[in-house]
Amino acid sequence: MRIINKVDPAIIDGQISMILQTVLNETSNAQVIPYLLDVTLIRHAEDGGNYAAGIIDLIHHVEKTTSKPHVFREIVEAILTDIRASRKGTRPFHS
Repeated sequence: MRIINKVDPAIIDGQISMILQTVLNETSNAQVIPYLLDVTLIRHAEDGGNYAAGIIDLIHHVEKTTSKPHVFREIVEAILTDIRASRKGTRPFHS
């Protein structure tokens, strides 16, 4: 995935967009969210602002699939892991 990101990041952007538009639903979120978090991290590893924008976009899409307000534990845990890892200078993976 990192190689694809270096060669043509538009491929990853397209994959994220397709998943957000077609795969997300209340029953699939538990499996899809961790994958999308990893892909977003790889896609925007060098740009914290774009990473944050990607996470916010993911949250907006996930919110549309739920029928009531919900705390997305997977997202919160992954973001905290990413922050901790960035302070230590390591590359986080939350899968």
